[in-house]
Amino acid sequence: MLSTDLLMHQMRRLNGALFFQYMLTPPVRRFSLNFVAMRSIARLSLMGTLMGLAACTGTEQQAQPTGSYRNLKQIFKEEAAKVEQQRPAVTKTVRLNGTTSTTTLADTASLPALFQPFMEADISKPSLQDAYSEAKIANEFNGDTSVMYMAKGNQGRPSQVILNIGRDRQLRSADITSAANNLLYRFKQELHYERNKGIRITTVQKVAFLAEEEMEVNVQFGAQNKE
Repeated sequence: MLSTDLLMHQMRRLNGALFFQYMLTPPVRRFSLNFVAMRSIARLSLMGTLMGLAACTGTEQQAQPTGSYRNLKQIFKEEAAKVEQQRPAVTKTVRLNGTTSTTTLADTASLPALFQPFMEADISKPSLQDAYSEAKIANEFNGDTSVMYMAKGNQGRPSQVILNIGRDRQLRSADITSAANNLLYRFKQELHYERNKGIRITTVQKVAFLAEEEMEVNVQFGAQNKE
């Protein structure tokens, strides 16, 4: 591999040699020499460009999480266990068709049930291996990576999964969308989870000949419960 200094030196030598040969050549042959000179200089310039790109690649490439995050059942099972171990104060607000009620959970034993919709969005099943496209986008500022799974066809549960993974390879937040729509039934559910903060589950469904129903569940994690 040629160094940059050696490459520039060779280009200067080539330019000088071609110019001397050009001046001693009859005009009839100068067109051919022009073509040879341009092709040689272009070749060396391309080598220099490739060397520069190779040098930059080693310093600017961002680390991205490896492996798959399709096993949502396992991921959220672990998240539920962590929350249960932390024993935070939990406030649950339910809004059903405009009517709102708020309760404070005395303990975290019921938390796994709140994570159940996230677990049911698992896309690690062998039958779903080719049903989703995967994309990863790195955040150059904080080192986080967004991992996105999008349904390729009519798969609607879920239709989209967006996971925010920290530089420590731990889940920071998740947004999962599921949907179904046919002549008799319309359904849409949006799940949001943010570590150490809470859960939001919004569900809208419409059955033929019946009124539309909408329910939203907000769960907030507060300070650790010391009791």
